[in-house]
Amino acid sequence: MNIALDTDIGSDIDDTMALLLCLRLPELSVKAVTTVYGQVGIRAKIAKKLLDLAGVDIPVAVGESTPISSPMRIWHAGIEGQGILDEDEMRAPPSACGVLPDAVDLLARTARECEQDLDVVAIGPLTNLARAIQRDPEFRSNVRCIWAMIGGVTYPDRPPDRAFAPGEAFIARASHNVRCDVGAARIILESGIPVVMVGNDVTTRCRIDLPGIDKIKQHGGDVDQAVVRMMRTWLQYRSELFGRPVTWTCLHDALVVAEAY
Repeated sequence: MNIALDTDIGSDIDDTMALLLCLRLPELSVKAVTTVYGQVGIRAKIAKKLLDLAGVDIPVAVGESTPISSPMRIWHAGIEGQGILDEDEMRAPPSACGVLPDAVDLLARTARECEQDLDVVAIGPLTNLARAIQRDPEFRSNVRCIWAMIGGVTYPDRPPDRAFAPGEAFIARASHNVRCDVGAARIILESGIPVVMVGNDVTTRCRIDLPGIDKIKQHGGDVDQAVVRMMRTWLQYRSELFGRPVTWTCLHDALVVAEAY
């Protein structure tokens, strides 16, 4: 199965887990990795470093940093690159790390080369894919399916575990990757490309905790050790954010890879 992975790797750890899963499944042939949203250069350097540590040669390209339209400001955790990039790598331009400059071009070219046998696993905002549709008229027909980390509903206040009564209402928010680029999500969902949505009402049920992290560490490879460092950085960030120890996290994006597989 040929896939391109489009990702906002480097903030939440789940993108890193998704990339690691792609590398662990021999049935998946990863043809390209593209980064999207905000600090796309750092995100691309993170992806390239992980692939280098795994000893695989997969093209990585910098994608769109700015959404087509969104009601929210661009969000960063502020830990992007920690645990994986050293100071020189953080400062270096992406090109110095072997990263390509145009994710939209890489996506369109990869789709053409795969001759209608490419699935895109989209685990960030959908900006790159929307721009590929706008730039290349053949992109729609060249992509077999998009597997996307979108959908599901988030309630600021937990609704009751029962059917809603007539006239009863609860405020809900769209999933993160849709909110981050509503315009791109609209373009994708109206494109005619088959889209499988993996929603956060499902992915929040799948977690990894400290014993699970230790199992990754036991693999002993360089990429595994890097993933463990990034995981611990993420859990430390969450612990400081919530003012209490956080010892687990959800595997949102990895579930999209699993569903595509």
